[in-house]
Amino acid sequence: MASPPPTAPPPLPLPAGQPPPAWLQLDADSMLVHASPGALPLLDANREVLLLQHGRLRATRQPVRLEQALLLARLQGRAPLALQRLQRLPITLLCARWAPGDPAAGWCVTLRDPDAERPDRLLVQTLFGLTPSEAEVATALALGRSTAEIALSLGVQANTVLAHVKKVLTKTGTQRQAQLVSLLLRSVAVVATAAAAPGTQGLQPASDSTGQTLPPDCGVAANPVAEPCPSR
Repeated sequence: MASPPPTAPPPLPLPAGQPPPAWLQLDADSMLVHASPGALPLLDANREVLLLQHGRLRATRQPVRLEQALLLARLQGRAPLALQRLQRLPITLLCARWAPGDPAAGWCVTLRDPDAERPDRLLVQTLFGLTPSEAEVATALALGRSTAEIALSLGVQANTVLAHVKKVLTKTGTQRQAQLVSLLLRSVAVVATAAAAPGTQGLQPASDSTGQTLPPDCGVAANPVAEPCPSR
């Protein structure tokens, strides 16, 4: 009698602070099938541009662009989309066809919110052997602040900040500020912000573009699952 095939171990929980994966599985009518736990708080924090309304993914300000991205993903396999936000960086989506061989299949939509992730100063300091001041400057650069803004916030001269930057470049093995920022944002020092961590924000009834409260099911996915989006 053949032994049963081994079962895959359950996925390990994410380390504390690590940005949770955020993705949605949609059917061919753009109706929600599954949502990762990381997607729910992200949607909750971005209802002014993206929400689940009656179980359907909807871009509140740019609905046509979302429809076009889904259509393009169906035709070409995948399509990116950036949704502009007021006084914040855009939230970005990658729409990918769920089953490449099935033209009627739905989509996997991956979401990234730049405000939901940031380098942790203490991790940056330990990772590259920086001083607290150097780590503060490096983290601020990764958040898009200029050297003048950093000097003002720290109460030091601009030359002092530039001196810190020079030392940080040496210790991280980078040659330019842009290269440093790229390194930090792709390193293990990037963590989820408190506002975007799972469980820190409960989903509330969403509102449509007129401000009218929508039914409670608009913000909650049925049967959300935690496994990563399957490979296509």
